[in-house]
Amino acid sequence: PFYARMTNRAYLFLLCLMLLVKTSSQFSLKLGKQILLDWEVDRIEQIARIQVRATLGPQDWVGVGFSDYGSLTGADMCLLWRDWKGGTKLADINTDEKSLVVEDVKNDCVGAKWRKKIVADGVEEVEYMYSRKLDTCDEMDYKILEGTTHIVWALGRGPLYGISGVNISDSATVDTGMTRFRFLGVSLESLDESVVPYSITSKDVELPPVDTMYWCSVHKLDNQFESKHHVVQYEADISPGSEDVVHHMEVFHCPSQESGEFPVWSGSCSDENAPKELTQCKKVLAAWAIGAGPFTYPEQTGMAIGGNDFHPFVMLEVHYNNPDKKSGIIDSSGIKFHITPNLRPHDAGIMELGLIYNNWMAIPPHATQFPLTGTCVPQCTAVGLPQKGIVVFGSQLHTHGTGTQVQTTVLRNGKEHLLNEDRHYSTHFQEIRVLSKQVSVLPGDALITTCKYSTTERTNITLGGFGFTEEMCVNYIHYYPRVQLEVCKSSIDRKQLYDYFNELNVDEDQNTDSNKSIEDNYHSICWNKKRTNELKQFYQKGTLNMQCMMGGGESFPGRWENIPQPHVKESYKLSNPCTEESKHKDNDDAHSDIAYDPLVTNTEEDDTHRMMSLRKKKNFFGNSYADDWSDYTNWGVDKRTSNLPEKHHEDTQSHLLNTKRSGMEHVHMGKRRLGSM
Repeated sequence: PFYARMTNRAYLFLLCLMLLVKTSSQFSLKLGKQILLDWEVDRIEQIARIQVRATLGPQDWVGVGFSDYGSLTGADMCLLWRDWKGGTKLADINTDEKSLVVEDVKNDCVGAKWRKKIVADGVEEVEYMYSRKLDTCDEMDYKILEGTTHIVWALGRGPLYGISGVNISDSATVDTGMTRFRFLGVSLESLDESVVPYSITSKDVELPPVDTMYWCSVHKLDNQFESKHHVVQYEADISPGSEDVVHHMEVFHCPSQESGEFPVWSGSCSDENAPKELTQCKKVLAAWAIGAGPFTYPEQTGMAIGGNDFHPFVMLEVHYNNPDKKSGIIDSSGIKFHITPNLRPHDAGIMELGLIYNNWMAIPPHATQFPLTGTCVPQCTAVGLPQKGIVVFGSQLHTHGTGTQVQTTVLRNGKEHLLNEDRHYSTHFQEIRVLSKQVSVLPGDALITTCKYSTTERTNITLGGFGFTEEMCVNYIHYYPRVQLEVCKSSIDRKQLYDYFNELNVDEDQNTDSNKSIEDNYHSICWNKKRTNELKQFYQKGTLNMQCMMGGGESFPGRWENIPQPHVKESYKLSNPCTEESKHKDNDDAHSDIAYDPLVTNTEEDDTHRMMSLRKKKNFFGNSYADDWSDYTNWGVDKRTSNLPEKHHEDTQSHLLNTKRSGMEHVHMGKRRLGSM
């Protein structure tokens, strides 16, 4: 065999290349009209290598960084600026509660270098590069985590006497912006030549002037689906001009009928005249929500569609969110599948986790980080999963407007392990995300999905429900191999909920009543901090009503009411590498007991990666724009002491600068003296 003829050195090199593909990813993002951001994430070293290119005036400054939810206050940036003498400096800065710049005494923009070239009269292109740890162990700095990252940027006019005290929210002198992105992303699989697009869209839907509408349309698949295909990627196909009103979409498979053909129909999903057969279209084939990009399946699996035993009818459901109640909008949006007749080893499935779509659980007004939890109980996975379990490779977290954080954990033997979380969740950026590590779920495991909400600006209770002003807590997990279990969700038990309402009436003289509806009872309570905390405790301890359902909507055999919540002996906690005994401890240890890895690995892998890591850094920092910059090859450099490990800093400087450090003197490359531009 080929591998047997390889030398140890050659095999180690090949193994290293394979590992780099798994552990490093490169991304590019346009920020406004003047900034291009490129970065590479090294998950083993826990370092981001960042490259910024901007078009500026000769005395202007530029900063790119991060903040919680995109605010200009509490931002953490690496900022390149020019002083009044013409010198160029790179500063690690934070902003205070008034958006004023405070220069960080601890420099975490490590190994920086920069250069410029003139592109037009009075206009320059500036490029700078640096490295930073994902967690700098600096309380003032932003910790880059899995999930949504709010990237902030600022372009300001100069010259400046100093950077400290500059107000980056001053719109007269500074342009700013924010964009949401998965900074710790996963590189997409490339599609082969056999893959072709196939769209399922609504047709000329005229939106009424209402804030929320669900539109359903049934479609018959083309004749090509007489043979089985795999969907290997899907994405939104949104009509131009509808980007702000299409909130989320789902494609459901419709089952075969005992007699006659399935009705092809379109209209409001709540239309009383809709064919009753539509209620049978419950098996989810694809789900998309606002902000999501294309979802690409890993090479082991694809979503099955078509074939002799596949009923060729699907239903598209589109949720329109039109808070301004605009009229005259005509929409033909839907989902674009990328399909292939070349089948992969496994059929993929989608499973819904979280809260049941009802109003039995709610969020009081004026609450901060109020939690609601939906549980897929062990009793359901025991009867719904095969003995070898399933492998989860993707996840889409979903709430409406007040959701701020979402997390799903796997509970096994009393210990919680992370499946997916987003600590900076935004309802405006609900990607379907390929997990950085595939996760194994076994029969008897529990899946616990917790959403946190902020209702500080609301004056009354926020109920669960379908409207955007109501709330949801859902995680659509993508997994293989496909099984019958499709919905595993919970809510508080209805009987216990009415017991809670009666206690409020008897003990606290609240206007609740067993004859009132759940909605009326919630609205009858005068909410304060005490009752908010009591409701939280009630949700955490109360028994559950379950949906443990197959794709056709039927429940698995068993009792699914008044079920105790599973006992958590050891809760999941985000690891903190700054307080761990080992600074190099893998920050993904939470995955160790549930991670699924089909590859055979050995202890040489980490060492191999570290051996080649510097070579990888050199390639990234070799300048993506070499052709554009062939007329200017000299770099200004930042020679401050690094906060990365000493050896790493020396190696990084060696590769980035390809020169020797000599005290604090300026470094010479070619004919120019660097350190100023």
